Amino acid sequence: MFEQTGARASELAGLTWGKVNLKQRRFIVTGRFDKTRVVFFKRDGAKIMRAYRNTVPHTSDDPVFWRIDRSEPLTYWGIYQVLERLAARAGVARFNPHAFRHAFGVRLSLSGCPTVVLQDLMGHVSPATTKIYTEFNDDQLQKAYDLYA
Repeated sequence: MFEQTGARASELAGLTWGKVNLKQRRFIVTGRFDKTRVVFFKRDGAKIMRAYRNTVPHTSDDPVFWRIDRSEPLTYWGIYQVLERLAARAGVARFNPHAFRHAFGVRLSLSGCPTVVLQDLMGHVSPATTKIYTEFNDDQLQKAYDLYA
């Protein structure tokens, strides 16, 4: 869900099924400073979430993400470890779960998403924070130049 939502790992760790609306493809997360926001995801994400939901407890108070033994909810560090193992299997040397959030911001920005909209989608208080996600490397700038110039 990282690449589709721009959610922070800590926000996903605290997610319960009562805050998930698969039909509308959105959920409510609690982010930094206890601020809540709506996070959206794509149709394929909803399909995956429906299939996953059938494998775990899913009353409205149940966490969405569980440890593999379902003994307790998955924490931020648990999510980090899962992603770190997947990165190692994929041969990714340097890993950071925040890279998914960063890629989300860069991808939307390059697609033409207005910065003010991106700010709300990512739950940033300040546009200066969102600006970090609109700084591009030379290849991204070349692609944008070729598209718009």
